[in-house]
Amino acid sequence: RLHFIMSKQVKNPEADTYYPPTKSTYLNPESKADLSKARVTADKVDLSNPDLAKVRDDVKNPNSATNWLVFGYEGLTSNKLKVVGSGDGGYEEMFEELTHATPLFCMLKLDLDGLKRLVYLTWNPAAVPPVQKGLMHGRSWDVGKFLEPYHLQVDAQTETDAELDNIMKLLRRAAGSK
Repeated sequence: RLHFIMSKQVKNPEADTYYPPTKSTYLNPESKADLSKARVTADKVDLSNPDLAKVRDDVKNPNSATNWLVFGYEGLTSNKLKVVGSGDGGYEEMFEELTHATPLFCMLKLDLDGLKRLVYLTWNPAAVPPVQKGLMHGRSWDVGKFLEPYHLQVDAQTETDAELDNIMKLLRRAAGSK
């Protein structure tokens, strides 16, 4: 069950709604949260877009120069993913795609001691609405299954969590090197 107790409502700029809604079901611990009022569906993530697999396979191809990808939702209330970006500019180029109010799923190909390593990064910043933030955790597992195999998963909520130095430190630790 989802329960939300918040003292402040936030206006959704893309829709004429507020979240969390003032409906008392959010405050009643005996009832389920009414996700439809928060304008976010609780459905599993939709990975049916064929571009997602194309970009994923391009990043995973060792002969490809493409070394990052970013997936995001098609809309604020959607569970369908789209390709936000991909490229060969490495971490810096991928980092430019991260926004402070949008949950994103990323994959990055990094070089560690001459070997290519894949890092799956989930970006779930603090400004994401609470219901969508909660759904992100379950959906990140589904996206991870779609992207696997990879060498490391990083769940980032702040820019510090997503800094290259921190990612490389975790990757070295996972690979058994210091």
